[in-house]
Amino acid sequence: MRYIGGKSLLLENINNVITSEIPKVSSVVDLFAGSGIVSNSFKSNGYRTISNDFLYFSYVMSRASIGLNRKPSFKKLGIADPVRYLNALTIADTSYEIDQCFIYNNYSPVGDCERMYFQPENAMKIDIIRLTIEKWHTEELISEDEYFYLLSALINAVPFIQT
Repeated sequence: MRYIGGKSLLLENINNVITSEIPKVSSVVDLFAGSGIVSNSFKSNGYRTISNDFLYFSYVMSRASIGLNRKPSFKKLGIADPVRYLNALTIADTSYEIDQCFIYNNYSPVGDCERMYFQPENAMKIDIIRLTIEKWHTEELISEDEYFYLLSALINAVPFIQT
């Protein structure tokens, strides 16, 4: 995920400092983790990684990547491919009401909304997926790891939705 303050273009420089200047380092702390790109890079290179940020989205992203060492199984949910399942959902497949759809009501050109970041159908898709993930979590059909994995997947997908 790219956003203002992202460090993806600095990864090589950060890695060079750690490996050449301080070669015996085995743990890394990423104090302003953001999307977790630095933490993920160091974890994938074998470092013990601690990630921190003030924003909840950062916690979700780090929890789903740095906090997991394998892809969740979703055994209790009983759906072979939850991401594919979520992508195929429509509001007609659910019992959700329009007033439950935050993104649809606040970030698409419906009603009195002036913020038109998404077309109504795309905003609705984000809401349906988010509400379904929350429902599965509340009903204990997915574990904490699975919950954060799916939330992170949704957050990562949103920038690629055509407006």
